[in-house]
Amino acid sequence: MMDDRTTVPESVISSTLTSTSQSSSPENNTSSTIKLRPYQQRVVNDTGKKNVIVKMPTGSGKTLVAAEIMKLASRKCIFLVPRCDLVSQQAKAIQQWSQKRVSTFMGSLSVPAVKMFDIMVSTPVAFQCLQMRDERFDWTLFEICVFDEVHHVLKDHPYRHIARGIRTYVEQKNNSKNNNDDNDDYGGKVQVIGLSASLTYAVQKDEVQKSLRLLSQDLMLDDMIMVHDDELRDGGYNPPSNDGLEIVHPHVSPEGVLPFHQR
Repeated sequence: MMDDRTTVPESVISSTLTSTSQSSSPENNTSSTIKLRPYQQRVVNDTGKKNVIVKMPTGSGKTLVAAEIMKLASRKCIFLVPRCDLVSQQAKAIQQWSQKRVSTFMGSLSVPAVKMFDIMVSTPVAFQCLQMRDERFDWTLFEICVFDEVHHVLKDHPYRHIARGIRTYVEQKNNSKNNNDDNDDYGGKVQVIGLSASLTYAVQKDEVQKSLRLLSQDLMLDDMIMVHDDELRDGGYNPPSNDGLEIVHPHVSPEGVLPFHQR
């Protein structure tokens, strides 16, 4: 399990865009200077309000896709990263693209003021502890939860505990609504988005399908979205060689798993 107790001064990322030159990498684009590439926009459109996993190669702009989706949110979002060294990096990229107020949180740092952020970037253990000790940060506060490097859900990792916590919350809220016990307009509406360049550690086809079934169940998936090599090239990104993972039918839940919205 990752240790996220590193002490780093908590800060609200509030940097403004400058006119300094940027790398041509899709990860460095900013919304004030350039639009999403066609394949990135297609992923945003296909995601909509669904629970999805987005599989895109490293450097092709997964973070920008998530930032654009969170930019369109009407309520707060949580963006989870597996390591402390990614917190500030991802927060800066998200703030630059979305132009929203982005707060960072990890370890034993002071809790960000709820009114001072639109998007929180946090490590999973820190966020779990925050939810346990401060009811203001329960799931009714958040519209979207993004798991960066979502394949960690497959391990005994804090990601898995958070994912299952969301599922429990959603199911309880939906049951309450069915019984007319809950009038909360926002309750039970946490959108889950997973980002990964490689969805599983498995290699054999049977093990890959098993891993995808577990991801679908834990994340309540409606869809798995991939960007194919031709689409990447047309968008100006040169894809790496085959990463060893092939998904026979990426746009539906794996065999035997009913999409969450149909359950």
